[in-house]
Amino acid sequence: MITFFRRIRKRLLPGGAASRYLLYAIGEIALVVLGILIALQINNWNEARKDKNIEKEILRNLAQCLDTNVKLLEEQIDLNKRSDDASEIILHALENQLPYHDSLSAYLGYASNVDNSGDIFSYYAYEVLKNTGMEIIRNQALKNEIVLLFEETFAIPRNRMDRVGETYADHVAFRQEHFVRLWGYDFEPIDYEGLLNDKKVHSWFRAIAQNRGWINQSLGETLAETQRVLKMVKSELKE
Repeated sequence: MITFFRRIRKRLLPGGAASRYLLYAIGEIALVVLGILIALQINNWNEARKDKNIEKEILRNLAQCLDTNVKLLEEQIDLNKRSDDASEIILHALENQLPYHDSLSAYLGYASNVDNSGDIFSYYAYEVLKNTGMEIIRNQALKNEIVLLFEETFAIPRNRMDRVGETYADHVAFRQEHFVRLWGYDFEPIDYEGLLNDKKVHSWFRAIAQNRGWINQSLGETLAETQRVLKMVKSELKE
C-alpha cells in the first residue's frame, strides 16, 4: 500500500501536481472552516431570535401583570377614599352629637374598615422572569426598574398594611363590642347615645382614619411607579 502511494506521488510531483494538491487541500480546509463558521453564525442568529421571542413574551406577561396591579391599586385606593369620606361623616356626627339616622349605618362599616392584608399584588410574571433568568431582558435600565418595583416598591404598602393588620383581631373585637352588623358593610350602633360622649370610640375612628391615610400615601406612590414602569415595558415592546 505504501509503495502504491509512493508511485502516485512520483507521478504527480514532476508535473507540479503537488502544489496544486496543496492548494486544493487548503481550499478544502478553508471551505470546511467557512462552513463551520456559517453554521455557528446561523446557530447564534437562531438562538438570538429565540431569546428575543422569549423576552417579548415575558415583557407581554409583565405588561399584563402590571396592568392588573394598576387596577388592584386603583380599587384599593378607591375603597380607602370611600372609607375616608365615611370617617368624616361618622366623626362629624359623633363630635357634634347629631341625632342618629339610619343612613349612618351605611357609613359605619366603611369608617371602621381596616386593611388587614398587604397581599394585593400579582407577581406571576415576575416569578416567570426570575425562573427564566434576568439576563433575558437586554435593556439594563428597564431590568433595574422592574426589579426595584417588585422587590422594594411593592413591599412598602404591603408592609404597612401588614403592620396595621397586626391589630385586626383587637379591632374586630372593639367593633363587635359597640356595633352590630346588619348586612354587607352596614353596621348599627348598640348604644348610639353612649357613643356620643365616648372619647375612646372617637379616638378609635380617628386612629383608623390615620392608619388608612398612612397606607393610602404609599398606595398612591406605588400606583404612580407601577404606571411609569408599565409605560417603559410597553415602550420596549414596540422596539
